Amino acid sequence: MPIKPENKSRYPKNWKQIRTSILERAHNRCEFCGRLNHSHFWNENTGKMVKVVLTVAHLDHTPENCNPENLRALCQRCHNQYDAKHRAETRRKSKEERKECEDCYWYMTLRDHKGKSWGKVCYEAVDGLISGIENKPNDECFKPR
Repeated sequence: MPIKPENKSRYPKNWKQIRTSILERAHNRCEFCGRLNHSHFWNENTGKMVKVVLTVAHLDHTPENCNPENLRALCQRCHNQYDAKHRAETRRKSKEERKECEDCYWYMTLRDHKGKSWGKVCYEAVDGLISGIENKPNDECFKPR
């Protein structure tokens, strides 16, 4: 999985060497299903040929923990399956946090020039808009996201 820009600082500077050593340890195969890196297989569900690309998964979902016992070479399919429960939990927590703030009328939906929603954000992200306004948002709206 590509490293998201906002998480890049959480990885050590020698991440490429760590990644290479994990792929070598796994003999360039997924450590869960055994598929060879850069091989192809027919996906019965989609009816398409799929290229296998190995990624390195953090078993504890913590990028700072690069202990070899915490890292596995996984194909994207296995990596996504492994992370599914963690992602669902993260989405649930984020949704709860957004819900807390939606109760506050200072919550707004950002839209692009064509009207497509970019998502919701507290005015904290655009706090210049609220300077001088009485009855400012409650402290709950100013939690860092």
